[in-house]
Amino acid sequence: MAGIQVKRDGVQLRAGDVMRRHVVALSPDMTLREAAQVFFDHGVSGAPVVDAEGRLVGAVSQRDLVLGRTGAADEAAYFTQESTAVAPPPSLGPEADERRVRDVMAPASPLVREQTSVRAIGRVMLRRQVHRVVVGREGTLAGIVTSMDVLRALLR
Repeated sequence: MAGIQVKRDGVQLRAGDVMRRHVVALSPDMTLREAAQVFFDHGVSGAPVVDAEGRLVGAVSQRDLVLGRTGAADEAAYFTQESTAVAPPPSLGPEADERRVRDVMAPASPLVREQTSVRAIGRVMLRRQVHRVVVGREGTLAGIVTSMDVLRALLR
């Protein structure tokens, strides 16, 4: 992203300018089947995981749901494309009702502040190889920036 300036009206865009304020979050106690249904119902491919106090404890993607269940990369290929037309997983199997989000979540999700530049967010995504970055405000979830949000900002 060297040399690219992500600006609107001459002002550098920040996380607070492009983030989605309505964040679909999961509980670590949800079953994998419940998490998959949330993804399907809200048309998302991943979400932060928050505890009962609303603190960020991890993140889960559709791919994590399948890899966490089977460990089979070929099944996980179903979820390699980020899409707005999210489909329910083809076969989570009966263990999806036993296993919990906490069993498959990534323990840390990139966290930025509302003042973080879109350019810096893009660097975080590339370095960490993630499609979403959580925006925090005073220890709580303020929003989320996805790779599609960064791309939209670049194209404006």
